[in-house]
Amino acid sequence: DLEKDLQDMTPEEKVKANRDRNREHARNTRLRKKAYLEKLKSTVDELCRERDTLVSERAGAASLMVEIHNTRTEVLMSFFALRSTYEKQRDLWSSILDESCFSCVMPVTPYRSFPASEVQVSKCQRTILGIDGMISDTASLHVLLNSLIDRSRYPAASIQFRYTLVTEDAVVAGNQMMARWVMSTVNATQFGARMEVAKQGMLCCKFNSAHKIIGLELMFDVMAFMLQLKQAAGSETFSVVPNTVQTCQRSFSSPMVMTLAERPYTIVQVNKLWEDMTGFRAEDVVGKASCRILQGQETDRSAVEVLMSSVRFKRPASASLLNYTRAGKRFRNYLNVYPLSTDSKITHYVSLTAHVDMIDNNGAVGSGTLAGATQSTSMPAHALKPAAEGRPMAASAQVAAPLASQETFQHVTASGQTRLHGVSYIAPQPITSGATMATNILPHSPSISNATPGDFGSNQQSKPC
Repeated sequence: DLEKDLQDMTPEEKVKANRDRNREHARNTRLRKKAYLEKLKSTVDELCRERDTLVSERAGAASLMVEIHNTRTEVLMSFFALRSTYEKQRDLWSSILDESCFSCVMPVTPYRSFPASEVQVSKCQRTILGIDGMISDTASLHVLLNSLIDRSRYPAASIQFRYTLVTEDAVVAGNQMMARWVMSTVNATQFGARMEVAKQGMLCCKFNSAHKIIGLELMFDVMAFMLQLKQAAGSETFSVVPNTVQTCQRSFSSPMVMTLAERPYTIVQVNKLWEDMTGFRAEDVVGKASCRILQGQETDRSAVEVLMSSVRFKRPASASLLNYTRAGKRFRNYLNVYPLSTDSKITHYVSLTAHVDMIDNNGAVGSGTLAGATQSTSMPAHALKPAAEGRPMAASAQVAAPLASQETFQHVTASGQTRLHGVSYIAPQPITSGATMATNILPHSPSISNATPGDFGSNQQSKPC
């Protein structure tokens, strides 16, 4: 029909028909192109929106990661700040540590006090459980560093130290962070030490969703730090700090007295140096009295209460107390007290005198002698007399064998020397999940917290050493 129509058309009509057909084809082509362009534009717009959303999500995730990293870094810095200042308020510690499952793993440190129950001999490490365990470990660290002070010249001084957390090369994976850290004293030489001491190592910290620490592993070279402590103290030898009753059954080069860890803090053992320092014989005090027999009118009750605060919570402590000999002579002794374990339970305390000053009737220091001692009495405690064996314990105070014997700790120390000598950093071990670990929380009893020095027992056997 179309061909017939074309045959019937005049030339002018044929030209017009071709022109109309071409115009229709061109119009349809333009419509198709327009539809294609609109679809292409819609696709591009959709892709741009998806790109912008993805970029925004990535930026948000990166910002969140940075915020989480900064928050957790601040938590770690807060942890080290509390540790360096020996903060005793549990609420501050609980703001950064998860009370339900916190644990801290570190190498065995024979140069300072720690509970024998924390030791894992096979791994040459110890595990600190709970906030109270960490506060006790912090107390132990401060007692150690304060032992570097020359008490004959600086009787009231205190060592300050600081931590540095190196975050530039920190590794973050999920809820864990690994970073380098450095601890160093800042005023040890100012108070008589031969040198400042420092240790560096690695840490692996595990956080919960609230950014509280649930697991912490500290790694450092134990033997290198022990060598620094010896050099700073100017000592040729280094004694292992006792942490069980059994490890106290040896000679001490300073006055030693062991008491029960509970009221009335009865004396169960003394050595000859303690007898010479105080004038009391072992048979007069063992099983019969507490160290309150050394206190008198001028004894600082507030200093005794500060010491008692640590004793009540079974923490290591140090104190400078003005005491009296049996003859009534005054002397000031700087002492370190350490909790002792029996079968994983703290049952006793041992007090080791680090320095003694004799005070005469006019208040002058160093003008007399202590009990039977012949030396000037402004002197280190070990200068009183040669080391002597400890006096026998009271029969009523005999205890079962402790969890770890002295030989065990010698083995731990030897293993530490073999494993840690010359090693700056130790590869971290996987942190055990703390979901089932129990905390060691001591109740805050108002009757205990508000007690006065005279409240511990109804007689003169109520004082700690």
